[in-house]
Amino acid sequence: MQKMWAVQRKLLLLLALGAFLSACLADIADPEGQLSRGPLRQIEYDLPIAQDTFAFGDGLDSIILDTLPGGLLAIVPDTVSFSLFIPFAVPAILIDTTFTPPPIWQVVDSAMLNLGKFEDALGNATLNFALAALNVSNTADAPVEFVNYRLGVVPVVGGVLDSVAGQPAFITDGGGIPIVVDVVDPGNTVYALARGQTGKIDSIQAAPVVDLLVDQVLAGNTVALVGAGDLHVGDGSVITVNVGDFLAFNVVPIVGLDLTLGPGGVGIDVPNRIESGLDLSSNLASDLVDNVLDSIGLVFAVQNGVAFGLRVETAFVEGSVTGDVFTAPNAVLDTLLVSAAPVDANGRATGATTDTTGLVLSNLDVTQTFGQFISVGVRVRLLPPAGGRGQIHDTDRIQLAASARVWGHVGGGTP
Repeated sequence: MQKMWAVQRKLLLLLALGAFLSACLADIADPEGQLSRGPLRQIEYDLPIAQDTFAFGDGLDSIILDTLPGGLLAIVPDTVSFSLFIPFAVPAILIDTTFTPPPIWQVVDSAMLNLGKFEDALGNATLNFALAALNVSNTADAPVEFVNYRLGVVPVVGGVLDSVAGQPAFITDGGGIPIVVDVVDPGNTVYALARGQTGKIDSIQAAPVVDLLVDQVLAGNTVALVGAGDLHVGDGSVITVNVGDFLAFNVVPIVGLDLTLGPGGVGIDVPNRIESGLDLSSNLASDLVDNVLDSIGLVFAVQNGVAFGLRVETAFVEGSVTGDVFTAPNAVLDTLLVSAAPVDANGRATGATTDTTGLVLSNLDVTQTFGQFISVGVRVRLLPPAGGRGQIHDTDRIQLAASARVWGHVGGGTP
């Protein structure tokens, strides 16, 4: 998002001002020449800027994205793989048995659940699509079925899973129903590995559990992802389970960017950036402010093919700022509002909207670009489409066209 707007606008400012300077630099450096030209007058330079089209996902480069069937973009946390380990606790020789292993669980914290710039947004949105990617390994030559096996989120108290009557106390919804997903093969009631099948990679729909996990972790609560249920081992024929045989059950949550937002939308965290300024000498900068530059106007035409509207607030100030640029003295602020694209019943963009907005910066504002560096701050808020639900796909595009106009004083006082 930062690449889309803050840097784009800063470059437009510098391009507009740079073009004006190249036309006037010789006159600026020659005070006698200025006086010889006669009275002060104002000129305008229209500087068209070619349009640019980019994918919305290009601005999300701080996180790992995957493309799901249908083109839906998804966040795959880059440091998380919940390894849930189940040692076999059954006789060495068996034909058919069902047993209940202890619950397997992994405490999840914010360092493991890396959501990049979307952390705050996902903590305040409802996830409509998320997967639990499963990678199961079986070292025993034994068919295995997960029976009544569920994944859910359980509070951890004093390093121990919260429990009720000896069972994991899965967090419940408002009606007291545990928020869990069943670990099953599509169209079946169990999740199975056949005899001699040493591994299996699959995924299950898990939006309620992943949504709950994200909310709990970002709220700072100590919780674990928990798997609990029965294992059915065997198929009626004799099998041998050796000491040390186990099931390794890895779970990776995949967060689909199919979100329902409240009326106020959600923010995306974008850190400050330090950009190159014009690096003008103090004498030249002073001459520009006093004698030449009046103002710069920018006009943006934005065609938004993304399901969400955007409110992009920017601030910039000369020099390096380590804190919040928006609160820095003499910060130049503005806001760009872009309407959401029309969407279908599932929140997928079906077209594009076009908005035009502009701003005028006075010569005092533009002086913030005169130094060697500029500190740029951006605050982005996703705004909900009609119905509140929106999806972000790999084909979603934003087109930006911009033009700049520079007003400058040419000439000096009457000789």
